Amino acid sequence: TLKVEDAATIIEDLLEVLRKEGLVESAARQNREDPARAYRLKAAAMLWKAGDGKVPYDPVRMPRQPDQGLRINPFFKDFYREMGGTLQGYEAREHTAQVKAEVREEREKRFAEASLPVLYASATLELGVDIKDLNAVNMRNVPPTPANYAQRSGRAGRNGQPAIVFSYCSTYRSHDQYFFRRPLLMVAGAVSTPRIDLSNEDLVASHVHSLWLSASGADLRFSMTDVIDVGDVDRLPIHDSVADQLKNQALAEKAKARVEVAFSGFAAELSEAPWWRPDWIDSTISDAYGGFNLACERWRTLYRTARKQVDLHTRIVNDHGRPYQDKLRSKGLRAEAEAQLELLTSSDGRFDSDFYTYRYFASEAFLPGYSFPRLPLSAYIPGRKRVSGTDEFLSRPR
Repeated sequence: TLKVEDAATIIEDLLEVLRKEGLVESAARQNREDPARAYRLKAAAMLWKAGDGKVPYDPVRMPRQPDQGLRINPFFKDFYREMGGTLQGYEAREHTAQVKAEVREEREKRFAEASLPVLYASATLELGVDIKDLNAVNMRNVPPTPANYAQRSGRAGRNGQPAIVFSYCSTYRSHDQYFFRRPLLMVAGAVSTPRIDLSNEDLVASHVHSLWLSASGADLRFSMTDVIDVGDVDRLPIHDSVADQLKNQALAEKAKARVEVAFSGFAAELSEAPWWRPDWIDSTISDAYGGFNLACERWRTLYRTARKQVDLHTRIVNDHGRPYQDKLRSKGLRAEAEAQLELLTSSDGRFDSDFYTYRYFASEAFLPGYSFPRLPLSAYIPGRKRVSGTDEFLSRPR
């Protein structure tokens, strides 16, 4: 049985042979002396051949071939045969929260000028972006509500110009299939006034927390290091200056007054919620600091883990009795941990960063937020330096 270390050596040797023969090129080196950590297939080394319209069997992706054979999708076969050639030279870019604000603005400008013909967008393009001459919008699924549909479809056909708007309806999404059978409910449905679900205690509590934080006057600024004292690695406590403002004795009464004013219009509806009790506002405000501190735990865990990784691999790199390959690997892992720390402690003022303070507390459901997943899983993704220039944490719902 081949050991993992032996297999890794064989793979590295094979790729080095392919590199010398000009089929692949090395990428993502830490420096010239380090072995390559990734390889790219050279486009010039690929042989392009016209297909025969049949699906090739790939035993790697599909170990067992279906008894009835493989079925080709006739739409894509006809599309590539009849339309593919007309798309040569088309450029498309993405417009999402993962793209830096300045890059998004540049793409909006190019899209408006038609020098960028296709833009793949998330909800970031739904509000506040005016593309004057846009004449086609394609939605990859049916939007959540008629309000979303109106905003997304409204990007096209401004000033009375004609436009085409179409949506894909997935077979496997009950939401899509419901509106596929009742399209007028989405396309011509009345846009209802947005409402807060008063039966959701966590959602209502997040609004109480926002009023409490506002009443305190505390400024959380941009970075979590403005909230948490990283000088004390063992405890990682909240900065005294922030804690003093949030623990102020007069804060509870001030926050309660704001909450009562804000909630006065729907006090009767709140009283019907199953979790409501007469002292709920007082209790939520008194527990607010504890909840704020608890919401910092995910950041603390990520920070401590990255610090431990830096310390561990620094010891290995400085251990002159260690084999060269061990020290080389530790240099790479230490660099990744340092990049993680940079992301966790960045204070460059980016509002789209997952660790921008207010966005972070929204993702932890302590503060209200737009479409942020509660208690998400965060995965560190090392960036390809020559391409993106950055590393990042990706947060996704559990």
